[in-house]
Amino acid sequence: LMIFLSLSLQEALLTVQRCLFVFTSLLNLISVICLSVETPKSQEKIRRHIVFLQAIIIISSVHLDVLFEPIPLFPVTGGYCTGLLCVPAGIPFHCNFVIYVLCLVLTGLAICDCSLLRHQTIIPASNRWRL
Repeated sequence: LMIFLSLSLQEALLTVQRCLFVFTSLLNLISVICLSVETPKSQEKIRRHIVFLQAIIIISSVHLDVLFEPIPLFPVTGGYCTGLLCVPAGIPFHCNFVIYVLCLVLTGLAICDCSLLRHQTIIPASNRWRL
């Protein structure tokens, strides 16, 4: 079984990926502005955690859409990359994939951290679930 992805299909996939990157970059910019300008003083403690989460999301987005640019090959579990870290820098696909998975794990951990912090701030000090 030979998997072939035509150049026109690859370019179409990368164009969609780049359009999504522009859209998510705009949303990330709006969220950073809202976090820095609109956060009330009573939420200062959780704001640092949310800013950290937003930074991880921005790093993950730039890595995936600019530096990595993966091209999946279906139905096989495989692919190749065309991003700046793959072609000019020569970093192999699997190393870039590990970096992306680490960004996703960090995102999940930051979400859990924000949820735990928020939970701890709203429960009374005498509650047994308070850490």
